[in-house]
Amino acid sequence: MSIIEEIIKKFEKLTYSIENDGHSEEKLLRTELNGHNVLKNTRISLTECHIIACIGANGSANGTFIAKTLNITKGSVSKTAAKLTEKNLINTERLPNNKKEIHYTLTRLGQELYRLHENMHGKAKDEFALKLEKFTAGELKTIRAFLDIINK
Repeated sequence: MSIIEEIIKKFEKLTYSIENDGHSEEKLLRTELNGHNVLKNTRISLTECHIIACIGANGSANGTFIAKTLNITKGSVSKTAAKLTEKNLINTERLPNNKKEIHYTLTRLGQELYRLHENMHGKAKDEFALKLEKFTAGELKTIRAFLDIINK
């Protein structure tokens, strides 16, 4: 097997792993929620959590921004936002000069969930950083160059 074939095989394995990572992220989220006093009975999907994260990272956001950021439809944002409003995780506000556009902000409970999610992602990043620390500076530059090409 050539080195290119080997790289492709390993990249396919990585891609498959990332595609299935949603399940492990969901399990981790459930574990984190169960360990939290206020949020432990909160039922939340990964999409709902990512919308919370998008709003939390920006202070507020409209549906178009969330849809573009998360690569989901505006309809999906609207539907999910309605659920999050019912769960008292986000507030919806219409701008006085624009009755059509809705802005979303986090409630106190939503802010708690945002912090919990950020903490969870911080732990995952730390684990990933430990794996990357095993590479030399030259190898890291090669990895970065590869990812730059893949992400274009």
